[in-house]
Amino acid sequence: MKKLEEKVDKKADQSEVDAIQNKVTTLEATVNNIQQNPQNPQPSTSSGQGNTSDVVKEIKDQEDRKRNIIFFNIPESKSREPNDRTKHDKEEVKELTRICQATIKKDDMVRAIRLGKKPDADKPRPLLIEVSSDEKKRALFKNLSKLQGAPDEYRSISVQNDLTPKQREQEKLLRDQAKKQEGEASGEVKFKVRGPPWDRRIARIESKKQRK
Repeated sequence: MKKLEEKVDKKADQSEVDAIQNKVTTLEATVNNIQQNPQNPQPSTSSGQGNTSDVVKEIKDQEDRKRNIIFFNIPESKSREPNDRTKHDKEEVKELTRICQATIKKDDMVRAIRLGKKPDADKPRPLLIEVSSDEKKRALFKNLSKLQGAPDEYRSISVQNDLTPKQREQEKLLRDQAKKQEGEASGEVKFKVRGPPWDRRIARIESKKQRK
């Protein structure tokens, strides 16, 4: 009976993830319809969901963010001059990406902005960088593992994709499912959400003892 309940729980978790993925599929199908029939767009009904205005809004949101990269824990400049602070941030990103062997030069950075109000404490705000091309972003995410061998001052820095609310919802479901799978497995196995922004998935990570 217990095993049956576990199977039902897993199916329920998977159904939530599938539901979000179906929404994404619906968005893609609908935007294709809009592009092909701009005078008479029709929402896709393949999954019983989809509102044209919501779809267009989500697609536009993803399009606006697709070249954005968010960096965490990059120290902020103490300068009061905005240009100096921006120059500092771009230099830090350039050096970090050089370490990853995916250098993003200053000319490749369309925007560099700190997110949120400047805090009283020394904790730096997230830094959003918009790059000039998808290729620059993809190259960096493919090489992020190289940060493990970076100098100490760069090891606390993390890099994330700029997600829409719907994409964050899907990411949370994946993390929740990974956490549940880890809780059901032995202590020798970990389940983590891994992969670049275009291929997020739950990965099973075995301990060194199990791999022997």
